[in-house]
Amino acid sequence: MSQAYLAQYQGRTFDAYEHFLKADQQRIAHDIAVNELASDAVIRGDLGLLRALFQPFDPVLVDDWTFRGKVSTLIGLKYPQLPQGVSIALHRLC
Repeated sequence: MSQAYLAQYQGRTFDAYEHFLKADQQRIAHDIAVNELASDAVIRGDLGLLRALFQPFDPVLVDDWTFRGKVSTLIGLKYPQLPQGVSIALHRLC
């Protein structure tokens, strides 16, 4: 887990996310996905990354899954391409 904190300190957000997942720290990894990574994926139009970010999580282990993780995942799965207004709204939501 020290690698995760080091990556986070160094600003390597995606690396930190992956290390926290490997350390079974789903809550911290989920926070990084929601607060840092998901909005960037949506802005770039990378819905595959958006789906991949939330796939590893066990909803039982993540607080607020219904609102935070599931909303992002369902939007990414339902719409192959998001209109610009929806992308902006999702960015604000995440």
